[in-house]
Amino acid sequence: MGEVKKSWVSNLVNWVSVYPILELISSSECLCRRNTQIRPVVNVTLDPETAHPRLILSEDQKSVRWEYTLQDSPDGPERFDADPCVLGCEAFTSGRHCWVVDLTEGQYCAVGVSRESLPRKGAVSFNPDQGIWAVQQWGFKNRALTSPPTPLNLPRVPKKIRISLDYDWGEVAFFDAENHVPIFAFPLTSFGGERLRPWFWVELGSLSLP
Repeated sequence: MGEVKKSWVSNLVNWVSVYPILELISSSECLCRRNTQIRPVVNVTLDPETAHPRLILSEDQKSVRWEYTLQDSPDGPERFDADPCVLGCEAFTSGRHCWVVDLTEGQYCAVGVSRESLPRKGAVSFNPDQGIWAVQQWGFKNRALTSPPTPLNLPRVPKKIRISLDYDWGEVAFFDAENHVPIFAFPLTSFGGERLRPWFWVELGSLSLP
């Protein structure tokens, strides 16, 4: 057995030891672990009012790309002014939700969820203490944005990532959307009733929401 295969098996064994029930289902449905209830994928759109001036959104608000030139975007309290981030329009305060992000063209990017209260002005640390639960693609490497970041030894660089949020259970988890292999799950937490929104960071390249 090669080293890559050993690593994959080790990751899967560790995951299953914590989450013993995994349901592998189609790309149009959520992957749920604790019961047989299936939820459709959320149709996430990007909020132009939050987009950093270096980020350009598509007309349908389903993709974002990074540009070196700053856009002439009107400033506002919702807009990120330091880190190239954008939020999804959707917000969650209960229930189970999931969505897929295509990172094929995202060389340096991160995806996950953030608290509504995440500061928009000035630099922010990307970790749960600051209200962000996310994984990052840095070239050909991946890591979970814990504090400090956790390197992820994956069998391959995922082209599409599924973000799975169970608000009531306090869980944020990530999967390779093409083969359903678990990527990372943050420790269970309490969101305290605060609204959570899809969160995206694009330093180079582009992301899309299929």
